[in-house]
Amino acid sequence: MEIYSDYLVIGSGVAGLIFSIKASKYGKVSIITKKSKSDANTNYAQGGIATVFDEHDSFEMHIKDTLRTGCELSHEDIVNMVIRNGPRVVQELLSYGVRFTEENGKLELGREGGHSKNRIVHAKDLTGFEIEQKLLEKIRNNPNIDMIENQMALDLILNDGGRCIGVKSLDRENYTINHYIAKFVLLATGGASRIYKFTTNPVIATGDGIAMAYLAGASVGNMEFVQFHPTSLYEKVQIEEKSFLISEAVRGAGAVLKTPDGVEFMDKYHELKSLAPRDIVARAIDNETKKHGYGYVYLDLSSMPEEKIKRKFPNILDACVKRGIYPPKDMIPVIPAAHYFCGGVKTDQLGLTDIEGLYAAGEVAFTGLHGANRLASNSLLEALVFSENAFKDTLDKLDIKVKFNYNREEEKKLNFIDIDFFDGDRNKIRSTMWDFVGIVRNDNRLKIARDIIENLNEKIEKMIEKGKFSSTLFEMRNMGIVASLVIESSLIRKESRGLNYNEDYPEEKDEFKHDTILKRRIT
Repeated sequence: MEIYSDYLVIGSGVAGLIFSIKASKYGKVSIITKKSKSDANTNYAQGGIATVFDEHDSFEMHIKDTLRTGCELSHEDIVNMVIRNGPRVVQELLSYGVRFTEENGKLELGREGGHSKNRIVHAKDLTGFEIEQKLLEKIRNNPNIDMIENQMALDLILNDGGRCIGVKSLDRENYTINHYIAKFVLLATGGASRIYKFTTNPVIATGDGIAMAYLAGASVGNMEFVQFHPTSLYEKVQIEEKSFLISEAVRGAGAVLKTPDGVEFMDKYHELKSLAPRDIVARAIDNETKKHGYGYVYLDLSSMPEEKIKRKFPNILDACVKRGIYPPKDMIPVIPAAHYFCGGVKTDQLGLTDIEGLYAAGEVAFTGLHGANRLASNSLLEALVFSENAFKDTLDKLDIKVKFNYNREEEKKLNFIDIDFFDGDRNKIRSTMWDFVGIVRNDNRLKIARDIIENLNEKIEKMIEKGKFSSTLFEMRNMGIVASLVIESSLIRKESRGLNYNEDYPEEKDEFKHDTILKRRIT
């Protein structure tokens, strides 16, 4: 079946929703989303949006913090553009009815690791959920927007001139193939941290947008820079598919990291101690646990009044209580988990990829903002600014025409197979990446991982070539491609910078003060 619209948005996080609301004033919008409307990384973002509202803060300070955290790889023009747009896009969310936490009639501003000032606009510890729900309300009553759930995007559709005009998608309820065709396509599929065994991401974060764009010939950048959140809740037996995140804002409010015997340790690693940037904190925890044989470390909130914890972090408090932990009295066991991709599909300042007609915004995109390490709470800000830039770029191109030639014979060869068939291979990808391509790397482990993933990718590709078909198989393909891109990028960067720490090359090197760009050769 073919479905035509002016705009096609793949993904239902904040980037896709904001773009859709704006674009709906100028044309018909189709949003396809892999699972339910709220199952996106946006919905799990606890911290908030970093921007300048305090009179003692400034754009220059926020820019400086971002550049410092990015380890000299952030693009200064992009950093300037994004940060100076911050207050305006937050005000726009307020006009949409988003309720950020206030104190004495003003926005309450939190602080997280790497920030020199309090500048995190938040809705307690459920910021992402609050934003998502208000945007979904606006979309629900918009006659120009159709949101179609349970759609697994399979491959981008390019016309004879190489322009992206849509996507081939699997309806996961009815197991039928749909072709969504549009003048403009926005990738807003989020990240890929499900390629790791332990992650804070929902099950849908399998890197589909990155893999599809790479296969279609788009450049990807800085895939070696995977951010591991330092403080996910440690559980002997997980009660959810993903690790529960203990927001960095908890440390910003005064919590400190301690070893299981109750000793603070971050002063050995950074002058900011428990408020150091995430890459430093994650490596410190990794080092402490390996050196002493700990299974985890602790986050101690005892310096905070009980009422403050209840008021600022009710969701985290409830999650801990469900697991028998009461943070005002009990320390919280934490361990790093894969959290955020600083790399992705390469875009320019307008969100355009190097495939005509294809834009990318949000975690799927590599814009140059984050450099070698993301400053906390800059991600929602980036998504808001770039989705707007992408939308604006379409306005003088609305009169273009797209034509699609549909080959119905392709689908007659498809052989649908049981999704459980792939559980072993999916787990092998995730455990390989965790064991060999984690927080601390070396070339020998990277090469072992490369061989394992290449063999799995060949197996998956052969099954697809034979007409085997399921959404899980394509997720596996995407996970394998993204894993390979992370490994290849890590092998290219023979230094330690930001989130890429390689024991064989422990120092930064000026010769690597540039982005790692990979592009598939299409013959």
